[in-house]
Amino acid sequence: MTEAFGPYYSRMLIAVVPPRILGLITRNRFEKAQIEAERIAKSAERDFGNLHPTTHYALSALGVVLASKCDYTDAARVFRKALAGREKTKDPDSPEVEGSLSNLGLMLLRTRDYPGAVECYLRVIDIRRKRLPKGHPGIASAMIDAGFAYKGLGELKKAEAMYSRAVEIAEKACPRGHYDVTVALDGLARTRMASGARVKNVLPLLLRARENVKLSDDPDDATSTRLHVSLARAFGAAEDLAASIDSWREALRTAARNFPPNDPWIIRIETGLGLALAEADKLEEGIEHLGNAAVASRISRGRESPKTVVAEFRLETVKIYLLHRLEEVRKTLAAGRAPHDVEKDLTKAGVPEPLRNRLLAMRWLTPETGGPGIPDDPYMKPSEKPKAGWDAVGPRAAPPQSSPGRAARKARKILADRERELGPGHEDTIKAGVALGHALLSERRADEAMESYGMAREAAVKSLGPRSHAALGSELCYRLAYFVRHTQQN
Repeated sequence: MTEAFGPYYSRMLIAVVPPRILGLITRNRFEKAQIEAERIAKSAERDFGNLHPTTHYALSALGVVLASKCDYTDAARVFRKALAGREKTKDPDSPEVEGSLSNLGLMLLRTRDYPGAVECYLRVIDIRRKRLPKGHPGIASAMIDAGFAYKGLGELKKAEAMYSRAVEIAEKACPRGHYDVTVALDGLARTRMASGARVKNVLPLLLRARENVKLSDDPDDATSTRLHVSLARAFGAAEDLAASIDSWREALRTAARNFPPNDPWIIRIETGLGLALAEADKLEEGIEHLGNAAVASRISRGRESPKTVVAEFRLETVKIYLLHRLEEVRKTLAAGRAPHDVEKDLTKAGVPEPLRNRLLAMRWLTPETGGPGIPDDPYMKPSEKPKAGWDAVGPRAAPPQSSPGRAARKARKILADRERELGPGHEDTIKAGVALGHALLSERRADEAMESYGMAREAAVKSLGPRSHAALGSELCYRLAYFVRHTQQN
């Protein structure tokens, strides 16, 4: 039978799975289910051989267990083995071959083998066109899967063509509220957004999908969660910040029902909502959600994960911006005051150490204290004009440049002069190294900016100490460059 498996990714055609194994999967007893499935598969191979249908069904059941455990690579290997056997014994257009192709295609999607997934789903479409009448919803389902694979491959025109045809078929052949109608509309909208389409051409598709979800048997399922994420990003791009926040809230409400705590989707939604709230100047509430995202990322990905570093940087940046808005903190950070007194008063005010360090670092960077200034980058603080939740819509591509611009060349010369005159460990030399990083970062040369900030940080730690303002300031800039690079690449 065909049933949903991993919404927004694929439908999985499951062969005959023994009730005992199915029961173990339902109760999340995956290890025991795998032992039982492996025992059955080995017995079938021993008793019937590799080309017998019983062996193929046993291998498919084992693949389902491995997929349920998220062992996608092993599941792909097992499904490929079942497919090879069926191709030798069955008609190439048989339902059994189609089922193995669907199963294998899903696993290849999960392992990001998009070329292999495209090949599988194109064969599925071809088989269904031969076996099913024109305009059958089963053809639309296969086109949705192929569209997702093409999008992963970066072939957006082919993905859009698949989704467009799937929308035409699904809206005619499927009842209102059907899963495939929602997924096809959302997939088409996402693909057009990725292609740079204007928001006014994307929002109507998403609004149609939202109306369709309301008519489904379960309007709060995972399909609804992902659709509201798309709506939140589209509304943000359209500068309708209130509607974007409402969509993020709806996505979070349904995500809590459909995903376990600390799931990547929960983290993504908490982050999007937090950034949108920060854009709307609701900083305290935004900090709460960004904090939830950072904690969940630490638990699920680990403290050293690049995504955790980015999540914590976002949180600290918004916290710092909030503190700067407070009058008493601004007075405490006044340029004329001694650094020791500033730190003492921040501690007395209850500012946590990580934020205290960041504030002291930013104070060291300001021109009023002789610093090179704070990097002029849109990720550092909320913009005056609402956007799509800061970086919620997607990464900004770095412009291709063959060599540093005039500002970077001038900053590099100043740094060389300071190193020659004052030595690499002098505070003014360190500030010149940070200024060079600023110039490189403004040109979106994040890798080179990281190198410049990193050298300044090493020199500051060695000559002035790890808790010096120079070390803290260069560390802050290094993290910003890391954040920008990670956002551009992902």
